[in-house]
Amino acid sequence: HNFLKQNYSIFPGITMVFTVVTTLGLISLGIYLVYYRSKSCKPKVFSKANSRFRDHVISTCPILNSRYFPTWWIPYGHGTTIGRHFFQSRLFLNFHREELFTKDGRNFIVDWYPQPDQNSKYVLVIIPGITANSKTPYIENLCVTVAKLNIQVVICNHRGSRGEKIIGEKIHCATETHPLITLLDCVQERYPSSQIIALGISLGGMILTKYLSDTGDESKVKYGMTVCMPWDCFQTRKSLENSFISNLTYNKRLTGNLQKFTQVNFELIQRVTGINE
Repeated sequence: HNFLKQNYSIFPGITMVFTVVTTLGLISLGIYLVYYRSKSCKPKVFSKANSRFRDHVISTCPILNSRYFPTWWIPYGHGTTIGRHFFQSRLFLNFHREELFTKDGRNFIVDWYPQPDQNSKYVLVIIPGITANSKTPYIENLCVTVAKLNIQVVICNHRGSRGEKIIGEKIHCATETHPLITLLDCVQERYPSSQIIALGISLGGMILTKYLSDTGDESKVKYGMTVCMPWDCFQTRKSLENSFISNLTYNKRLTGNLQKFTQVNFELIQRVTGINE
């Protein structure tokens, strides 16, 4: 009784602090919910007006009519990209690795997951981003997800991105479609009754779009999709170099990965460019 009597005076202070903290917490939660709601939206569909193709895509893809809600604890683009690096698990998949050669003799590496199965109804060809390859976490997680649908996956790695020595003087760029053409010919030969789906991510999306534009109705790809493909390469470059966040995160990491690539193939680059250091 004496203890309570002596310390009773501090209870109002504790109650006030608790009330203030709770009120601030509820206000912050309300602000966050409004912000989170503002980030949710329906996908925008850009197409020719009164297009039969547009009507077909929307009718067969119900997700285009639903509202998209980002990850609740990282509801913005930069946070999701950076968070994936820290929280997405590394799977260390066992790929079936194979070296293919273009018609002019240039080599590149493709990785199959799971082990090639001739009975697959669909084959998904993935063309990664500029410094990504089959060992990049987002590619590995994508492989596992797609494989659960009984779809054969093959990754068309960019030349030199898997640590191999390059044969020939061309590396890779957004206009270089010969490795993709070679892989598609290989898939069609080995899976004559399967339909080919192609997914291009970032730079890979540019390569896929170039291929589809060049081949038109002669394309071996039945279904194609691009993700995070730059609309304007020059504006993308400016965004990477001039934005503080982009320059600190994406640009620095991309440059570091490209430096690793040049170290493996420095003799070739030195011979072609004349650079000594």
